[in-house]
Amino acid sequence: KASGNELVYYCAASDQRTHKAAVVDLNERHGGVKVVEVELHTPPADSDTERLKAVLTRHGYDSILVADIARFFYANHLGDLTVWPFTGTLSDACAAVARGSGFWVSNPGDLVYVEPVGPGRPTKDGSTNFNKCVRGGGPFVCRADSGLVRTVLREMGYIDDDDDVLHAEGLGLFYEKNRKALLKLGVPENGDSEGLERHLDAIFRAQDVRQQWKVPPRDTNLRTHLVQMGLLSSEAAPKEALEQAMRAFLGGTADAGRMPVAYVALVARCVEQINSNDPTLREKGKA
Repeated sequence: KASGNELVYYCAASDQRTHKAAVVDLNERHGGVKVVEVELHTPPADSDTERLKAVLTRHGYDSILVADIARFFYANHLGDLTVWPFTGTLSDACAAVARGSGFWVSNPGDLVYVEPVGPGRPTKDGSTNFNKCVRGGGPFVCRADSGLVRTVLREMGYIDDDDDVLHAEGLGLFYEKNRKALLKLGVPENGDSEGLERHLDAIFRAQDVRQQWKVPPRDTNLRTHLVQMGLLSSEAAPKEALEQAMRAFLGGTADAGRMPVAYVALVARCVEQINSNDPTLREKGKA
């Protein structure tokens, strides 16, 4: 098995000699995020940064921003990359170029670097942005093939692992969670699913668009809530039991409406209902 490429996120910790880091293996789908403690990096010398910039430019990587450096690392199988703070990104990239053979894979032009964003607020473990990264599940790189929208939405949790269908509900939920950003990119608010998929395909392929998107609500805290309500026997109950409990919960609410079909839409509807009853859950990021 080939060694995985990993992206490392940093945020300041109370110990000034170390940072918290979130590690993501780019070669493992759904690999999750591993948070570790690592030593601080020092900024690279200006001459090393200029050398890095020259190598990236020569091989079609348009900038020394994190996304292009990540594509460079991914294409060349360079391993770990620090992307928080940015001084760590530069240090890792400069070190990789310095120890390299001089032969580098050029930018293939079809690598999409996606940064899922979860709920986050400052904690003892790190800043708001750090926690958003960790709770988003970590970044990933994929190729812009014919199934790009399906791939991105599946990796972010808008399509179930055991259901390869791109439901209109999943597309609609992605739009709702990312409405502000999509409106700025010209995506109409009242379009149909096919039109939305075409817009997303074009946006995901755009190398000049930062692919930073909010993930759907997770079912972790929802499980706790349904257990407390007596609708679920255990927080570790199988998915089928949770789905039944969610339908029972929604069926007993005043705003039941049309019952969602997709699992992710069921979770989102339940979380929305719970948050509307107790807004403090939204503020705490619990639901």
